[in-house]
Amino acid sequence: MRQRVVDRVEALGPCTVRELASSLDVAADSLYYHVRRLQRIGLLSVAERRNGNGRLEALLRVRRYHIAYDLARPRNARAVQDVGRTIVRQSQRDFALGVSHPRATPRGPLRNLWALRLEASLGAHDLRRINGHLAAILKVLRRSRRAAPEGLTAVSWVLAPIPSGSRTKRRFQGAKRSAP
Repeated sequence: MRQRVVDRVEALGPCTVRELASSLDVAADSLYYHVRRLQRIGLLSVAERRNGNGRLEALLRVRRYHIAYDLARPRNARAVQDVGRTIVRQSQRDFALGVSHPRATPRGPLRNLWALRLEASLGAHDLRRINGHLAAILKVLRRSRRAAPEGLTAVSWVLAPIPSGSRTKRRFQGAKRSAP
């Protein structure tokens, strides 16, 4: 739920807990605990306060964050794996909802439903290009559009090196990890 809260506040831009709850289709009361926890660790902050329905409401915003991948530290490596699992699990839910969504477009230049997995042999040049494209996609996604008529779209990706044979697998076992 916390990942969904962070993702949705980032997509909506500054919003109240009431607006967030409405967007997520959950009761506002069920979000306050998660919002406070996210504020405590610094992922959410109050952008400003505004008067709503005769009372002061906090407008929440996401603080830009970067997950530190320090794979040499076992605790950090486990945390990174946990975040990855959360993203993949939410992606499964998003895709299942997308398949039955009336706005699902599986073809053409406005395609918004797509699942794909490929394995490829990539060199340094290819990885630079892919990471450049992913950075450009991230830049587009982070431009907040408060009430786009098309609604929200979820984008997830995983980029991971994988062993390609039993000898490669053995070489990875027990190998020290270094920071990227």
